[in-house]
Amino acid sequence: MSLNYTENIDVLMALVTHLALTRRKSRTPANLASDLGFGGSDVERVLNGFPSLFRRSKNTSKETGEHFYTLHHRFALRTQEGGDDPAREPLSDAQLGTLVSFITAMENSERQWRALRVPVICAAIAAAAALFVAVLNLGAWQ
Repeated sequence: MSLNYTENIDVLMALVTHLALTRRKSRTPANLASDLGFGGSDVERVLNGFPSLFRRSKNTSKETGEHFYTLHHRFALRTQEGGDDPAREPLSDAQLGTLVSFITAMENSERQWRALRVPVICAAIAAAAALFVAVLNLGAWQ
């Protein structure tokens, strides 16, 4: 299930910035909702609705049974060999800025499409009407 950016921008930006800057490797939806002040169902819906941004772990919380979530970007930074775990370090300003820029660009793209949708539909209807009239006129000439 993929959601649109425009209608979910508030929860989406809060989740991305929180998960980018926390020292925890991953979080459950209930803990995120509690920390961010959003409803748990909204948080879980956004986490699952943007699979290109958020990774759902196979692991679940022993207390609640909820899956853990993290940013794909942070997950990719984890080392597999032990030692220092860079996933515990917050993302850099540049990395976070790239994510925020991507999200705002997607939101702007959606807004532009919505703004153009009505004029494009009207133009298509006008073109179809003009073709219909032209076809009727051709029939009248014969």
